Amino acid sequence: MSPKEVEKSIRQMRQIFVFFGPIAILATIGMLVLGVDEEYTPLVCCLLPLGPVYLLAYYGLGKRDKSGYQLAQLGSLGLLAGFPLLTIFGLTYLTKLSKPEMKRAFGIGVETKCPYCAETVLDEARVCKHCGRDLPSGQEEQQA
Repeated sequence: MSPKEVEKSIRQMRQIFVFFGPIAILATIGMLVLGVDEEYTPLVCCLLPLGPVYLLAYYGLGKRDKSGYQLAQLGSLGLLAGFPLLTIFGLTYLTKLSKPEMKRAFGIGVETKCPYCAETVLDEARVCKHCGRDLPSGQEEQQA
């Protein structure tokens, strides 16, 4: 994903979360005010935390750090647990958030394998902490 695509994805995710957060809160309040039959009580209990979770995800996507990334993941899981239609968005967002480009946008180190000893090292590493050999940079790999 290019940086432009990453920004577009984050902007789209924020729009979904800021749209569905208040809807979930208003739906829950409406059910509580109007009163619900006992058979709908589990639905209200499920909807109650979703509004704040969506709004926290919206906030997290704007933060651009590790805690913001975790809030975005939480919101995506909340989409899975929320309305059936939102499951599609939740799966899509969890897939996008797992990409290395998205992790870098939030300042989270991406791990790769050392080409010499096959141990896991951070993508930004210049020297392998396990075997001590110099690692090729991303630009050298692309030229090869």
